[in-house]
Amino acid sequence: MLLEGELASIASNINYESEDNRELLEEEVSKTIKLEMVEMLNHTQALGTDVVNFGRYFRPKFQTYDEVASFNWNALYPEAEFQVQIHTKIRRTGLMYQSLPIRGND
Repeated sequence: MLLEGELASIASNINYESEDNRELLEEEVSKTIKLEMVEMLNHTQALGTDVVNFGRYFRPKFQTYDEVASFNWNALYPEAEFQVQIHTKIRRTGLMYQSLPIRGND
């Protein structure tokens, strides 16, 4: 999954305009989103419910309804293995020209 975002404001006084800091932020956002998605998928598997509707991707592989029914995705879903890949790209750092130091933090 590709995520794109922008920073509206920075309260941490970290210069995310620098390539190193922006890449670090992108990696951390990707890790966090991946963790949340894996937890959500594990939870839905425990409930036995395909809320993301992955099953729709299997239907075109079958020619008849009987083939779809015999595949029985609902029974297979709790045991399915998922590979989650997240790539985050910060496109803009907001309307800032450059980060300024917070007043009083000299």
